[in-house]
Amino acid sequence: MKRYGRLYLVLSMAAGAVFLGACTTQAKKYDLYVGTYGSSAYKYSFDTKTLKATLKCTYPVSNSSFICVSEVIHNLYAVTEDGIASAVSAFDKNGHLINSQPIPFADPCYIEYYKGHLITANYSSGSFSIFPVHPSIGAILPPTSTVSFKGSGPISQRQETSHIHTVRVLCTSVGDFLLATDLGGDRIYIYRLIKNEDGNIVPVSNFTQPEIILPAGSGPRHIAINPTKNVFYVLCELSGMVISYRYDEQMICSLLQAIPSDRSGAQASADIHFCPDGRFLYTSTRKQNDGLEIFSVSHTDQMLECICHIETFPHPRNFTFTPDGKFLLVACKDRCAIQIFKVNITDGGLTDTGAVITTGENQPVCLIAR
Repeated sequence: MKRYGRLYLVLSMAAGAVFLGACTTQAKKYDLYVGTYGSSAYKYSFDTKTLKATLKCTYPVSNSSFICVSEVIHNLYAVTEDGIASAVSAFDKNGHLINSQPIPFADPCYIEYYKGHLITANYSSGSFSIFPVHPSIGAILPPTSTVSFKGSGPISQRQETSHIHTVRVLCTSVGDFLLATDLGGDRIYIYRLIKNEDGNIVPVSNFTQPEIILPAGSGPRHIAINPTKNVFYVLCELSGMVISYRYDEQMICSLLQAIPSDRSGAQASADIHFCPDGRFLYTSTRKQNDGLEIFSVSHTDQMLECICHIETFPHPRNFTFTPDGKFLLVACKDRCAIQIFKVNITDGGLTDTGAVITTGENQPVCLIAR
């Protein structure tokens, strides 16, 4: 694949200021939500013609290491990853705090919005929790379910106990299922999500296949779900592998492929996403050889083939695509910057536009574009 040259732009901005860039055609504007390690989260308007990011509102929430947005009223929900002071908070579309709920299970690092509920992955306590959301105002109610795990792995400094890192919901024709990755225990736990008589979502272990056991020392972190096929892809933080599984309507899973993403042995693979049309898969790696791996996805069997590596600023912890698939935005934590790449929708390649959104002293670690 051709490595595309840089388009350098003249930029200057403190947190929340404006960046100007080169012109493209058929401009669109998208909301860009940014969670950070720091004192605030942000919402920008991102213009794909000018590559200009205009601050729309600031959310007063600390260490919002993961965020999500509700589908209808566009409330922002953010975890506060802060040990025993951890919490989950709700904000309206203008950035006003609705309410917060403490999380007694330390260090939530992922949050998923699902049918009027929030599901958090609580890293340090090795658990996940389910919170109902008030149907009209979007306030977060106290948790109705918490499931904890006890596991360990061979990498003692990282796998001394269970560490739930991601919770993702997969919907099939027979039901909705939760996948919870355990970085510490080298497991993916599978639960069916059922609504009880009170209207609350209850997790029930999938007894036919309650878990997937990964190779020892894998450290499963994040999951990408194929948008058109019954396949999901697990990025393993510690082994640097992408492991894919086919699943049927009952969430019975079978191994499809294991392919390297990080070949440097950094034990720091970070994020994984499909481009919107599902033809290419991208992963990020930190600490050594920082950047993105690009994989083509076979249309016939959904196998991956690595195409190339693209360098980024240091510590590309998280990234997202604009909904039209034409831009990829990378949250580079250690640079306090969001790097903007143009996507070649034909071959999956990336052009570093040179455009950057800076976030002051707050480190960007989670992005949503919609």
